[in-house]
Amino acid sequence: MRKYITAFIHLIATICISSLSLFFSLFDSSGESQRWCAQLWGKTCLMGAGVRLTVKGLSNISGNGPYIFVSNHQSYLDIWVLLAAIPDSFRFVAKKSLFSWPFIGWHLQRSGHIPIDRANSKAAAKLLLNAVQKVKDGTNIVIFPEGARSESDTLGEFKRGAFTLAARSGATVIPVIIKNTAKLFPSTGLFVYPGSVEVNILPPVDTASYGPKKDEELMAHTWNIMNAYYPLNENRDA
Repeated sequence: MRKYITAFIHLIATICISSLSLFFSLFDSSGESQRWCAQLWGKTCLMGAGVRLTVKGLSNISGNGPYIFVSNHQSYLDIWVLLAAIPDSFRFVAKKSLFSWPFIGWHLQRSGHIPIDRANSKAAAKLLLNAVQKVKDGTNIVIFPEGARSESDTLGEFKRGAFTLAARSGATVIPVIIKNTAKLFPSTGLFVYPGSVEVNILPPVDTASYGPKKDEELMAHTWNIMNAYYPLNENRDA
């Protein structure tokens, strides 16, 4: 019964808070009101599911940015976790199909999040250029460099996009490790289980020594930093 109550809470929270975000977007072009709504949504959904969040390394977000947060990705639960864990304003780079979802997709569109179309390389290149300009204008970005969810105990291969974006914009890369979300919300399941999630915000990677043509070196360096935290090896807290 609990899992159905949790699912109902998530549905109501998504509809109400996304609608509120859309309303705010009519009057607030800065996106800060939408950011507040997104953080509220993430925290509400985690609390409703009984997920206890621990965040380590917040002091590593200490400068003025802009930042490109690169995170491992094991579950859709990661979205709520990052919204609740990162205090700074940011935009997601997300697959284009999510932007057509009711309520969530409408919020993504109106809040300035960045779609990526992996099936169309020409369109993806154009979106990357738009993202570079957003970052140069001071927007923080969150991206999952593995490109898709990976529930294994090994860190997947990275796609170059996040690091090309960092190298071209000069933004600081901040690696993020999320632990235990695959156990609490597996891709084969429909419900979020209660338990503990840990987020480690790692020291920033200065991209000054990586020019626009050294994105692969930056990618390999960041992968090595994050891979040191694998295997994640966490058991579900029932």
